[in-house]
Amino acid sequence: MINSNKLSAVIAGYKEYFPEHWKNEKYKWIAIKHFQDNWDIDAPDFAEMLQRSLSKTENLLASINNFPARMILVYAKLYPEEVRNAFRELFDESIDFSKRITAFKNKADEWLKKTPDNAKQHYQNEYSISIYLWLRYPDKYYIYKYSEAKEVANELESDYIIKKGKAEANAVSTFSMYDEIREVIKSDVQIRDMLENALDADCYPDPELVTVTIDVGFYISRFYNKPNTEDILDTTEDIVDITESTKATDTKAWLLAWNPKNYDWENENEKSSFETMLRTVKNGGGFHVSWRCASSKTKCGDHVFFVRVGAEPKGIFASGYIIADSFVEDGTRYAEVLITKAIDFKTNEIISLQILNQQFPDQQWSPQGSGIAIKPEAAKWLIESWNRMSCEENKTTYIADPSAYSLEKIEEFHSDARYKQWFKYIIDALIELGGSAERSKVHQRIIDMCSISQEELEKKHKSGQSVILNDIDWARNYLSYEGILDNNSKSGLWSLTDLGKRLSMTDDLAEKIIRKWVLIKAAQRENDPVPIIDLSPFYKYRIEKYTKKDFLKDVFITEQQYDTLSALLENKMNIILQGAPGVGKTFAARRLAWSIMGEKDDSRIEFIQFHQSYSYEDFIMGYRPDEFGGFELKEGVFYCFCDKARNDPDKKYFFIIDEINRGNLSKIFGELLMLIEKDYRKESARLAYREEYFSVPENLYIIGMMNTADRSLAMIDYALRRRFSFFDMNSGFDSDGFKKYQNELKNDTFNKLVDMVKLLNDDIAKDSSLGKGFCIGHSHFCNLTKDTCTIDRLRSIVEYDIIPMLSEYWFDDNDSLNKWSANLKGIFNDD
Repeated sequence: MINSNKLSAVIAGYKEYFPEHWKNEKYKWIAIKHFQDNWDIDAPDFAEMLQRSLSKTENLLASINNFPARMILVYAKLYPEEVRNAFRELFDESIDFSKRITAFKNKADEWLKKTPDNAKQHYQNEYSISIYLWLRYPDKYYIYKYSEAKEVANELESDYIIKKGKAEANAVSTFSMYDEIREVIKSDVQIRDMLENALDADCYPDPELVTVTIDVGFYISRFYNKPNTEDILDTTEDIVDITESTKATDTKAWLLAWNPKNYDWENENEKSSFETMLRTVKNGGGFHVSWRCASSKTKCGDHVFFVRVGAEPKGIFASGYIIADSFVEDGTRYAEVLITKAIDFKTNEIISLQILNQQFPDQQWSPQGSGIAIKPEAAKWLIESWNRMSCEENKTTYIADPSAYSLEKIEEFHSDARYKQWFKYIIDALIELGGSAERSKVHQRIIDMCSISQEELEKKHKSGQSVILNDIDWARNYLSYEGILDNNSKSGLWSLTDLGKRLSMTDDLAEKIIRKWVLIKAAQRENDPVPIIDLSPFYKYRIEKYTKKDFLKDVFITEQQYDTLSALLENKMNIILQGAPGVGKTFAARRLAWSIMGEKDDSRIEFIQFHQSYSYEDFIMGYRPDEFGGFELKEGVFYCFCDKARNDPDKKYFFIIDEINRGNLSKIFGELLMLIEKDYRKESARLAYREEYFSVPENLYIIGMMNTADRSLAMIDYALRRRFSFFDMNSGFDSDGFKKYQNELKNDTFNKLVDMVKLLNDDIAKDSSLGKGFCIGHSHFCNLTKDTCTIDRLRSIVEYDIIPMLSEYWFDDNDSLNKWSANLKGIFNDD
């Protein structure tokens, strides 16, 4: 329970706070909407989808000392299927909440251990996991943050216990506490009206006011009953003027030391803390800094000086004010600082730390993150000296920040280094050698691949080694720096990383890799900030081979059925996969295209879904509103894909349409209804919207999917029906692939349940009102492992997937429904 009088006072304050601070907090509602619009657990490129989905979360998943988004994206690129399955399980509402959090953290522990980047943590904790859940289910989950939850519980005199070291229990308690707060907020018409007036089309509507409740918690922890910092935030006075107006005995200043020498600069997490801080300085922003001395007493208005130290002290490079009282989280004291001035230590005179050290003869410089209090007289002298230096000759001074390179700047990278030509050959040679081989074998394979003559090999480098082999070894070093080759391989062994196995090396990327690491190594030698240069936008990946054998391993149909299916598509060029939900139509469609192409080339596949409002204008061409308030003629998705296929006539292209019978097919295809037929692919017709004759290319195949168990759908148009072959997708319980999968699980309850569903399907197939098109599909039981194939998971499949479907099937036959509900549930009663 919470103190209702306290909460009433908080809500009154929040309503005053909301209008002024909405512009700063709106991004939370935008983040949800953007995530909901982009999330697709089955996306072919899961890492790209995840990055896109999280791109609006801003500082929720990235701050100066916390990098959950960056780390999960690294793991998604390296282990896409593992991360996909981790999110699939995290979002599985049939699993206990605490178990899901624990499982996700355990997976992150595994990724951290096997990722060769020297990272010390993965940041996938209760806080970041709660954000993922909130983004996915924004009407149910709150964001859990220990410091905020503790503040809220204390302020509202809650009896919910928020205790350090009990993170999972804390999250459960916080959610219960926030539920109680939300019930009060939901009854406040004024808050609901304020939110509705503030939200726009880019925002999630927050119908259950969950995110408003989160925002109230944030307000309590940061603003409610806190000292007013407005004057400090808005001040334009000089540091000296403010200091001189303060009594000497009250003057308080802090040093915060940053030592690049203490960092492992190959570690993405550690280096980014320093570099993010530098960028923040340049932009004049506010951020949190930490003091690890628990006895520190900071307050709003205190001065903070940032000191860059190393082998030789480099001096003060930035100054600012504390703009929010300090708070403690996990044993570390934090304060929010607004940077007001910064110096380019490469071009301006530096304040000598030796002078400062005389004030503290016994003081040793502390590592990054430690605060040192400065005596009042020293603080006054330092502020005055700083002010004189930063204002000298009215120069506009700022931190020189080579650490952040924009995409445009990286595009200009170029290198003529002669060893760049060997990057591709090293990768290709290692792939041919199984991904790992001794250095001498890699050398010999490259010699054979490139037909290098003995005469060329005998040209000596000054080291006495062959010039060519020396260049290959240098190229190997750069590939290791970039994470393409494994730096931790056993001596003499060259091994590709997961990235290296997927990457297709281009000349442009080779040039950029060399230029990047020249800049980084130079910065390390000079003890300068190490630049952040992300080359991933320039990566191109190898297209993985995909065969009939791969299809039969993935899709649970027989080899004879596959031969029939692929032959139908080749002969007719248009095919519809029809069947009940759960038989794997969508899953099979993309893999059918891959198997015919012989590779997983998604650039030659277009995937769309029809619905009742889908039109010719969406599909072929039509007028759409433009930015000037008028209309312009825009080409539709099928028109554009036909053009793409036409310009690449030697390769096959596949247009996949989900729910094909949900659209008005004659209206959508229009004059192209005739042209999709195989015999008319060379013919053309004039388009409705402009004087243009158009044809469907001969290398384009159409695959549609149709749900046969939806009573609300009309029969498919006969004119379209005769232009497609129809292939029944049935339950694959008896296929070799499913039997192998079943045997690997070694679970008796799973086997009993499958046997029962097969008997159920026999009954459904014999039912005159249903038929085999309504049989229960095998995909309900896929993607399980020995660990996840639990009694609870199987029971949830029965209760929340299969029985609701049977309720639809037998809505007028209670006897059949009750019989099979009892049969299915009875399997678990035996255990």
